Amino acid sequence: MRSDGTRSYFFTLEIVRNLFLNAGFTELELDYCCVKSVNRRKGKSMRRVWVHGKFQKPALS
Repeated sequence: MRSDGTRSYFFTLEIVRNLFLNAGFTELELDYCCVKSVNRRKGKSMRRVWVHGKFQKPALS
């Protein structure tokens, strides 16, 4: 739990893939997005990693 009372969850690509495929989506793209963020005020450099994905819902027939 974070100091503000919220929770965080860290996903792997495999977890995200399984969540969407089990819900009936088709995977188009799925990868990690790595960004270096700089806080100029505090002079801190932080590495951030996000999961970026594109999924498509099948067309209704």
